[in-house]
Amino acid sequence: MTRLSYAAAAVLVMLVLTVGTLVAQTAFVAPIKGEAEIQVLPIKAVPDFAAKMVKTVIRVKNASPTGSIVGLKVEQFWYDKANAVLTATSGRIRTPLKPGEEGKIELQLPYDAKMFREQYVFTHQNGKIKIKQVKNF
Repeated sequence: MTRLSYAAAAVLVMLVLTVGTLVAQTAFVAPIKGEAEIQVLPIKAVPDFAAKMVKTVIRVKNASPTGSIVGLKVEQFWYDKANAVLTATSGRIRTPLKPGEEGKIELQLPYDAKMFREQYVFTHQNGKIKIKQVKNF
């Protein structure tokens, strides 16, 4: 009987420790309303000629010391030499980006030989984004 009670107590302690660490990891940080600031590593669109796709990976970091960024979204627009829009795509980070936390957004769109330059527009659920380009985090 004592072995059974020790086993039950050990399982209960493990469960309490696991739940405690999960609660600590998911601490709520109030979202930023208005303009938020992020840091962005250099963005490079890489064409994959075999798959006929252009793949872009954007790495960002929340530079705000006080609030999380909810619904961070980036839109990528491609233009030809005459500045006409050829195609566009968008991606988002689905979880809140806490202060100091890093995130990654991957974009893919079909390759077009007329692609000349691209433009990125960052927004979030509660406002605009101020971007600071950095070499590393």
